Amino acid sequence: MTPADRLFDQIAPHHRLLLAATLSETDPARRAWSAWREAVVFDDVDLPAVRLLPILAQRPDVIDTDDPLLGRIRGLYRKSWVSNERLLAASNSARAALVGAEIPILHVEAIPLASAVGDHATRPLHDIDICIPRRSMRTALELLEGQGWQLTNRGFRTRWLHRPSHLIRGDTRLRLIDAVPWPGADASVWETSSSNESGERVLDVHDAVVHAAVRSVQPWQQPPAYWVADLVRLTSSLGYRRAADALENEHIAARAEAHRSSTTVTAALEAADQVIGAQARVTGDRNN
Repeated sequence: MTPADRLFDQIAPHHRLLLAATLSETDPARRAWSAWREAVVFDDVDLPAVRLLPILAQRPDVIDTDDPLLGRIRGLYRKSWVSNERLLAASNSARAALVGAEIPILHVEAIPLASAVGDHATRPLHDIDICIPRRSMRTALELLEGQGWQLTNRGFRTRWLHRPSHLIRGDTRLRLIDAVPWPGADASVWETSSSNESGERVLDVHDAVVHAAVRSVQPWQQPPAYWVADLVRLTSSLGYRRAADALENEHIAARAEAHRSSTTVTAALEAADQVIGAQARVTGDRNN
């Protein structure tokens, strides 16, 4: 059994169907949607399904206008939009305070993914992941605790394991990651990142592909439907019809090799292709 096969086997069959329904081109997506509806009772759907279903609100080619589930799916989409907007707004003061204190921050998951998919409501966010230079971590935590954020656990980092520092304020969660966004990465991911209008840095989309792939083999990253969807949507935003074709990209291949993650990245992309097939919707230009 190949590494890709092992990752594929971790994905529940009903999640495979819903992933194909949300992310494949029209004909295979419609077949997968029909099969998923027959296999699942909508009132009993689990959290991974709830996080995937908002995509279908923007897929009129897959779900018919007279489908009795369309209204409920649109409701999940609206709920996701409101929740995401609240999360982004509630975390804004913390992010602004860090930038104001000249503490560099690098967005490594929610913001890069929202930028890649275009419509953030199709990708529900539950927290904001921010990378902080190690030398600034103590200052950052003290600053945020002074703003009323409660530290629920203090993180640590080794070469192969990151445990973020978790902070909460009300219903909003921040995760501060020490130094670099994934095990084995180095400071060069900061150099390839871009700066937004607020002075915050955002992980480059090519690096976001490697980040999502590395997370796929971390045992606590469950359920795996999340990273499959993220990988397919990120590679689609780069113009690839098959996720594994993104290995043709020199930046992705070089980054994976430099951080000794080539096997992991290849396995994750191939496993995503096993789920979605070769029909993932292309939303971007691979020349970008």
